[in-house]
Amino acid sequence: MGSRGGRVVVAVVAALALSGCWLHPDVSAGRTRWNASETVLTAASVPRLTELWTSTIGERVNAPVSTPGRVFVSASDGTVAALFSATGTPHWTRETGGTSGTPYHFGGELLVPTVTGSLPFLSAGALAFDPATGEPGVARGGTLMAAADGELVVQTLEGGPGNLFQALSWGDRPRPIDLHGRPSVTIVGEWLLWVDANVLGYGPNCPPIDAMPEYCTQDWAYDTGVGATTGVAASGGTTAVVTDNAGTVASIDVRTGAEIWRATVGAGIPGKPAVVIDDTVFVATADGRLVALAANGCGAPTCNPRWEAPLPGAPSAGPVVGGDVVYATTTGGQITAFPAAGCGAASCTSLVSVSVGAEVTGGPIVDDGRLLAGTADGRLVAFGLPT
Repeated sequence: MGSRGGRVVVAVVAALALSGCWLHPDVSAGRTRWNASETVLTAASVPRLTELWTSTIGERVNAPVSTPGRVFVSASDGTVAALFSATGTPHWTRETGGTSGTPYHFGGELLVPTVTGSLPFLSAGALAFDPATGEPGVARGGTLMAAADGELVVQTLEGGPGNLFQALSWGDRPRPIDLHGRPSVTIVGEWLLWVDANVLGYGPNCPPIDAMPEYCTQDWAYDTGVGATTGVAASGGTTAVVTDNAGTVASIDVRTGAEIWRATVGAGIPGKPAVVIDDTVFVATADGRLVALAANGCGAPTCNPRWEAPLPGAPSAGPVVGGDVVYATTTGGQITAFPAAGCGAASCTSLVSVSVGAEVTGGPIVDDGRLLAGTADGRLVAFGLPT
């Protein structure tokens, strides 16, 4: 066995699918950042967007998750809270005693990645809470990587001198894969994409750990050849889109790692892409633009954008899509909405722009008629239609 960095275990756990809910930051294990079920905030109604409520949570609020009637949110100071989504008033609040990451709603539980201790004795895990009461459940070791479609992906560090190995599982049993750093995971069909400075593809034929003594190597590796990878998202049943910090957007076949098409958007892409499957890829550029590209390409190896739009500042994260509206955030605290279908021209104007009053540090997410964003000054802000 190898001897790099500990043991990484990815556990697969049965889950109850909650249709119409924003289950975790990237919506699905394909990390599309697209909520297809949103029908209240539409391109026709979103110009009437107004602030509904604001709730003080803690330091630097993460992206929330939304279920019918409740919003769950955490902050970097360890606060975890459940709010009534109609009013923003607290349902329950808990303190974890560590640094909390973005929560996941999975299998009927609220899971909150939490780091406790100090160097060199840091401990990473996922605390579990009953969404209805806030009572603690069984904690998981490790760092949550992805959750959707009945799969929970958790990175853990285990082992000791002379018995260090890394393993990854999806489907049934752990599989030994040599992994480095703290990248993220994107799942497209039966393929798992390990996303770091480049993209490594692992297929369903990787043998389980008890059937082989050595690492299972990746089936393929993909690198744009220009910059470091900033995001990967499913763009179809067998395709994914890759972005980098040099302004490259590329589509790849997840079965082979072969590039299908690529485009250059003229500036780095600091956040993740958002994808309407088999339709449109959205990216926010470092120079303050929202750019839309055809997810299925243009019939040639090199493509041009469908349209683009100016943002009121540099982006604080990648865009998100709710129904037929795409939203982009800025470091100055603006959230700007555009029609996801474009405006029939090469350059579009916004439908509406609202301010949260501070940098957006979590989200936004859009679900059940509410646009929710966490802020650097410790608040969760909700926007919706006036009553």
